[in-house]
Amino acid sequence: MDIVKITPQMKAFLWGSTSYIQQLVGAPANGSPVGELWMGTHPNAPSLVPSAANRTLGDFLSMNRQYLGSLEQLPFLFKLMAIEKPLSIQCHPTKAQAVEGYALEAKKRTRVTNEFWNYQDSNQKAEMLYAITPTTAMCGFRPWIAAKEDLSKLLGPLYQRFFGNCDNHANPMQAFFHSLYRLDPADLVLCIQKYAASLSAWGPMFDGQYLTPAGIAINAIAEYPADPGVFAPFFLNVIQLHPGEAIYLEPRIVHAYVKGNGIELMNNSDNVLRAGLTSKHMDVDELERVMLACEYPVKKLKPEIDESGVHFKTPSPDFYLSVMRNGTFSIKHASIEILFCLEGSATITVEDEQMQLLQGECAVVASDVKAYGLACVGTVFSASLPPH
Repeated sequence: MDIVKITPQMKAFLWGSTSYIQQLVGAPANGSPVGELWMGTHPNAPSLVPSAANRTLGDFLSMNRQYLGSLEQLPFLFKLMAIEKPLSIQCHPTKAQAVEGYALEAKKRTRVTNEFWNYQDSNQKAEMLYAITPTTAMCGFRPWIAAKEDLSKLLGPLYQRFFGNCDNHANPMQAFFHSLYRLDPADLVLCIQKYAASLSAWGPMFDGQYLTPAGIAINAIAEYPADPGVFAPFFLNVIQLHPGEAIYLEPRIVHAYVKGNGIELMNNSDNVLRAGLTSKHMDVDELERVMLACEYPVKKLKPEIDESGVHFKTPSPDFYLSVMRNGTFSIKHASIEILFCLEGSATITVEDEQMQLLQGECAVVASDVKAYGLACVGTVFSASLPPH
């Protein structure tokens, strides 16, 4: 049978949940936060194949070529995310930027540990996020006029003192970002203190189940009182995703996921250039070289629905997300696929063979399986390549 169960790997992050992923996969909760569950071959947390002596999924695929078909390697990384606090603000490189950056850091990788690398691999990183619960994110720069209006009110005379010259530049937003991230530490703290005082009268922290820009900023200041990223809710777009909605982020877009639980699907990469709300390594010069410093209106993806589920196609040729919920589905198949059972259970039927997935379990379907049936009582997510 060209289908095999895999064991995903949990990743600990301070912004994660102490219970959500642990309960879902049946792992003991010890009070430590877990932010992500990785399903894929990336060496930073490769999935394992229990039926193949716990080989890594990458090794298993190289020994069982029918799973990859014509592919050299798995092109995507599939994740479950549990976001209790804002992730670091970040952006990711294009393929050309990743290849160049990874090559330039060859010597660096022999001298320092990987937490100080800008590039973990030579792959680009586009990504999409599907909301399982109400989810708040910051994605892409706002229009400069709107950002300037809010920031000048929040900072008062300090805005003119430190950022008044931005309008004289060809790209005012880029000039603002450059100035903010190079402020003298004492001046940055001064700006944050004025900003925090203004936020107390700005408006409510919540709009229903969602954090407002002011709410994001207040929480960020409590966690990172001397970090330029606390201003991001007013220079980045704040996006609210209802359960079942999704967004796509191309490389170079500055963003941060703020709160909620979701499915993330991306290129098989762990390249992150950070822009604040973190104690981790930041290389602002490289960040500014990579990021797209212009207005970017993020649009929610429009799903396509047919007899095989709900599908989210993005501009990326490397990944494609499908959702199957409470029903029987007939699925035509043309590429390697990872199935993840979020809740309930599912039965996969390939010809006269069957496999059951329970909550928190996942399996890989080989590319030479042309069709299969899926009966689920609950919710199953599928990561694959876009149909031709």
